[in-house]
Amino acid sequence: MTGWCGDPHLAEELVQTLMVKLTDKRASLDGLDAGRGKMRTWLLVALKHQWYDQLRRMSRERALLAKVESEDVTTTEAASFDAEWAGELGKRAVTRLREEYRHRGKEALFHSLLAAADGRTDGSLRGEAADFGMEPNSYSVALKRFRQRLAERLREEVSRTVENDGEVEDELRHLIGVLSKHGGLPRVFDD
Repeated sequence: MTGWCGDPHLAEELVQTLMVKLTDKRASLDGLDAGRGKMRTWLLVALKHQWYDQLRRMSRERALLAKVESEDVTTTEAASFDAEWAGELGKRAVTRLREEYRHRGKEALFHSLLAAADGRTDGSLRGEAADFGMEPNSYSVALKRFRQRLAERLREEVSRTVENDGEVEDELRHLIGVLSKHGGLPRVFDD
């Protein structure tokens, strides 16, 4: 048997499988006729059939594996998971930052800075600054600090998802890449 399949472990498994089948189906042995051949010959033929069945299973498995590997299903599922993961982490980071601004009584400024940081404003800091009675330079500094705080919150959220600190930067880069592909920060506070 090892000569057919080239693997002693597989040969042993095939023989054991055949023996189990034979003990489960005693009726198949009852139909043997000594006039039609020797028991040894019958067992060899049965083992060959067992081997051919195994080859067919392996061939089907290889074909199925090749089909799965050629399909883009796994990358689509991975992209979907990444988008969901990034959205959830982004949402948590933004929510925590919003609470900080709310605690200081500056929730309106938070919404303005979030829109500016995510590129959802007309680009005029002068108009945004005037809405809050700020000079454009002061608003620009507030926006820079907002981005720094947001980056810190994102880093904290990412650090909760990895096993060691060395993975944080790679995961953070991946998170930012996924967020940028999917429209930026979550729009959970848009009214």
